[in-house]
Amino acid sequence: MRAVCALEFVIDREVECVLDDREAAHVARASSGRFREFMSGRACARAALTTVGLEPTALPPGRSGAPEWPREVVGSITHCDRFRGAVVAPASAYAGIGLDATPHVPFSDSLAAAVAAPHDLSFGSSAPGIYSFAVRFAIKEAAFKAVSSATGHGIRFDPRRINVLADDSRRRFVVRSAGPSPVWSRVHGSWTVRSGLVLALAWIPRWRDSSPRAEGA
Repeated sequence: MRAVCALEFVIDREVECVLDDREAAHVARASSGRFREFMSGRACARAALTTVGLEPTALPPGRSGAPEWPREVVGSITHCDRFRGAVVAPASAYAGIGLDATPHVPFSDSLAAAVAAPHDLSFGSSAPGIYSFAVRFAIKEAAFKAVSSATGHGIRFDPRRINVLADDSRRRFVVRSAGPSPVWSRVHGSWTVRSGLVLALAWIPRWRDSSPRAEGA
């Protein structure tokens, strides 16, 4: 297995793969749109596994609903209206990883209030043209997925308890949570805006100075 982080994604299109019986059972009663996004996400995940030198294996959902990844890697799958993507990284170097895609649009006052935390950094003054609450939400989703990946069980997602501390110029971030788990203090990440989407990647290194090197597209 290659010691890299592999990211595979598609925008404004679907990709296909053959689902195994356990994956197919999970979406047997889903709408056609949900089935396509599920299949495209799994196809991206299989491609990412191939990039790091593993077999493109099936990824049935576990008890928490997250994919069951091969023991050699940690991974994350995400999708929104226009984006399907997956990322994997070696479990020897990363305790957890999370990927999120969110439309880069203004948030309503009520939705912004549901996302904001007391000590979030304000993006507005230093990053013109950026919808800060969309960025914050994507970062918090990615961080939540990374922590869930690291702890191995489902946790409650409350964006108001996740404080974003970001460097706008480098588009890097760390988060702090009011939750009890010490894993939150080890979350690092990066974000960007592309094709009308906020893309956020969060990782939890097994060694504090680690950061993933991505391959694939």
